[in-house]
Amino acid sequence: MAFRITEERERLYNEVKRSYVNQLPEPLIPKATSALLQIVSKWGTPVTYHPIWHPLNEFAGQSGFFQNREDFDPEHEQAFLNAILYCPYDDGEDIINAVRNLPEHPYVTIGVQRLEATLWNEGTSSILVTCEWKFDALIPCFGTFKLSKVAPLFLEKVQPDLIMGEACRAMPWERFAPLALGEPCGKVSSLFLAKPEGQCLKRLWEVLCDTGMFKPKDC
Repeated sequence: MAFRITEERERLYNEVKRSYVNQLPEPLIPKATSALLQIVSKWGTPVTYHPIWHPLNEFAGQSGFFQNREDFDPEHEQAFLNAILYCPYDDGEDIINAVRNLPEHPYVTIGVQRLEATLWNEGTSSILVTCEWKFDALIPCFGTFKLSKVAPLFLEKVQPDLIMGEACRAMPWERFAPLALGEPCGKVSSLFLAKPEGQCLKRLWEVLCDTGMFKPKDC
């Protein structure tokens, strides 16, 4: 079955609304619904996780540029296209401090805000970590990323130590696709990349593997 971006956006939005809004006490639901709509409107659709080239992938995993990020407990973590919502059972100051102490990133500005609305549970705080791009990264009116912006980030992610054979391992696209496209995804498209861009990224990956630069055995 073809991957349908519109249907997946709707499905994930309904899942997030059910988990983070509908289970709240009734008086809290209107404000939570409004907050969720504002997040989606400004920061993009809910996703399962970010592709390897997205700065929030490194932030969440404390790797690469963000490997020295101050630690915090990622309670009730929900990813969006360009944001991550955390709902910890405390005031969330450790998350706020961790973001504010990050070094400046060359491609994005990582911000953080405390939401007034309660999400997930009435005993939690709502902390939104945001990723604002310093260049025009999205295709207007469609909400997926431009290949011209993704390809350099993708190459930068997979290129370290290639000469020494310590970089990415060669892997069939069928297994590598979720890492390159993010989740959920189809064979060549996802909520991050539409089909034309995904097909080009697939060809790029296969060419890189064909050069023999990567380790021959996959993970």
